[in-house]
Amino acid sequence: MTTSNELWTAMSKNENFFEALGARIVARRKELGMTQTDLGNRIGVTQQVIASYETASRQIPAWRVPDLAGALDMSLESLMGFRIPGEKRGPKSKLEKQLDDVRQLPKNEQLFVSQFLEKMLVRSA
Repeated sequence: MTTSNELWTAMSKNENFFEALGARIVARRKELGMTQTDLGNRIGVTQQVIASYETASRQIPAWRVPDLAGALDMSLESLMGFRIPGEKRGPKSKLEKQLDDVRQLPKNEQLFVSQFLEKMLVRSA
């Protein structure tokens, strides 16, 4: 039989998990320059639902987590708070952000940037 102490501990762990998850959502959303409305539109919910996820006043359904991770351009592991060996902590560097932008370019423009970088690297070696 579960004691009230065990139940309280389990409930606290659950609340702490969702508070931390909400904080990760806020941080990443702001890092990407998104509003709660923007994020909600990407996963098909209202701004109020996103606000409730971020403040942990509503628990995020498990089936919605992959949508959130995708919309925030995060791995599921990162969104859930798991450390990935070799994963860098903290915000992306300027270069990493630029590389993300390059990935959004059409393939022929990506090729141009890649060739330019290769020439610069050969020249500096």
